[in-house]
Amino acid sequence: MTDKTGNRPTKPALVIFDKDGTLICVHAMMGPLTRHLAQSMEAETKLQFRDRLYKFLGYDEKTRRMTKGIMTEVNDDLIKKELCSFLVREGVEKAEDVMEKCWFGEDILATTGVNPIGDVKKLMNTLKKNGIKIAICTGDGRESTERVVKILELGQLVDTMVCGTDEDSISKPSPHNALMICERLGIHPSDTMIVGDTLGDSRMGRSAGLGWIVGVPTGTYSEDELKADADYIVKDVHGILSIMQL
Repeated sequence: MTDKTGNRPTKPALVIFDKDGTLICVHAMMGPLTRHLAQSMEAETKLQFRDRLYKFLGYDEKTRRMTKGIMTEVNDDLIKKELCSFLVREGVEKAEDVMEKCWFGEDILATTGVNPIGDVKKLMNTLKKNGIKIAICTGDGRESTERVVKILELGQLVDTMVCGTDEDSISKPSPHNALMICERLGIHPSDTMIVGDTLGDSRMGRSAGLGWIVGVPTGTYSEDELKADADYIVKDVHGILSIMQL
């Protein structure tokens, strides 16, 4: 664990977790979805642009791992908008219709991997036993997020969630979602910790005035890339217990 605050850590009243890359493996979740988009869009348009689409979305076909790109950086609505722009550049007519037809249905979402990073349920139980509230803030849709929460058996542990498709959600790095979570749960931002694997997570926390900004290099960003905006860098999400001295 690295800490650049110079202060002895104390226990927050609330922890806000990102989802993909923080609680679950981003490659197992987003890789199959990215491949589905490429395959279905090529089939629908009768065009070949898979390599360019993978690069645009942030997917390495050789390693079958996600890299930095819109699939892991923004919410579903923005991904759809960017996909439409991509299709237009590829000469596709009625790009929005193609995108909507090829977007993820329940059958596709049900086949994606939900691989927790360690024992997430045990981690959250530890937080709960210490009187700490728990929230999830993700750019992913509510349907897929609720599926993950159900599979990991976290439903009784998570106090609230903000998802990318919620009407009142504003994408990271806006402070809006973090502040909305704090207001919902009656916790002051300075008593709140944010844990995430992207600069969007840490910058949301910083602009919202959260008391602890924690980066985890378990997604598509390295430890060095996260250092600039985080107070702490831990090996994975379980390292927050060391910060709290639990």
